[in-house]
Amino acid sequence: MSIINLIRRYRYDRADFRLQLGMVINRYRVNIIKFFCSIVSSINNSFFTFHFRPINSEDYNLWSDPVYSTPLMALIMQGPLKKENNFTLESIRIYKKIFPNTHIIVSTWEDEKEKYIEQIKEEGVFVVLNKKPLVSGFGNVNFQIISTINGLYKAKELGVEYVYKTRCDQRINGINLNEYFVNLLNYFPSAGGFKQKKRIIASSYISLKFVPYLLTDMFQFGNVDDMINYWSCELDSRSKSNRLIKSIRDLLDVKMSEVLLCSSYLEKIGRKNKWTIEDSWHAFADHFLIVDRHIIDQFFYKYDYYNEFGGHIYRNITNNQYITFLDWFNLYTNFSNKKNNKLESVIDLPTRSTIINKNYEY
Repeated sequence: MSIINLIRRYRYDRADFRLQLGMVINRYRVNIIKFFCSIVSSINNSFFTFHFRPINSEDYNLWSDPVYSTPLMALIMQGPLKKENNFTLESIRIYKKIFPNTHIIVSTWEDEKEKYIEQIKEEGVFVVLNKKPLVSGFGNVNFQIISTINGLYKAKELGVEYVYKTRCDQRINGINLNEYFVNLLNYFPSAGGFKQKKRIIASSYISLKFVPYLLTDMFQFGNVDDMINYWSCELDSRSKSNRLIKSIRDLLDVKMSEVLLCSSYLEKIGRKNKWTIEDSWHAFADHFLIVDRHIIDQFFYKYDYYNEFGGHIYRNITNNQYITFLDWFNLYTNFSNKKNNKLESVIDLPTRSTIINKNYEY
């Protein structure tokens, strides 16, 4: 549209002027973004895409559908408060919109600034203040255990049946998740003969396919008693490991935090760990359920958060590949009991290396 036409519309029809001006601005904005994306794409010889999420709750206006009825639930946000852009506080305000019939529990540290704690309490959520452990544990696992288990105890005290475990520096943007997760647990019962009421659902993000028992500790959902059992792990007496991590086997030997938590839980429910990829896949098929990160719209406001799909590689298969719902469902329905020695050789490959022999099978 020409400048003369815009001026004419401004004089005689302000509403139409605003509409047309918005369309012109949007057209230029789109062209600028497309130009930027094309430059990045040509440099990397790859298609470049991006995605916007609201920073503030006032700009988030999605709501879970009110037509479903679910049991009383709790959502635990654990760890240090993320104060940049009021991230934790704004996440709470979004959760109040999208998680009906759900108590929100913030389980953080007693040395957090009082003004932030008061702001959180004003939102009508429960706050649990924890003492920091004297020993961090390998990978700071003791911080995770303490803040999570005390949040879970609070959830149990409130009489909930199901509970989410997430972090203060992460945000879940998906809607209708209460119904989705309850339906999944009812549709996919856990394997019988073990001390487990329901499966534990975990995000695909940082749940690694070729590292035995590495189930993400960032986002989980389950029956409150199962979740308490999972997180009732003995504190780790180590602050760090002196072992140089070169391969997946090294990750298993030092029992990094996710492996420690998952393997300990499996032992508690009566499963003997064989410390193989094959056995880990059997355990995932029997006791857990993986949901894709994009379904829950999980955003991690830390590290290289802008590179959301940095772990998704197309040029080769790597041994730090995430396990997805597709992978989990195939394991659940088609898992062969045949021993696969080629698959187990992946454990001795260097971390973040390409799997040369792609003939592994479920």
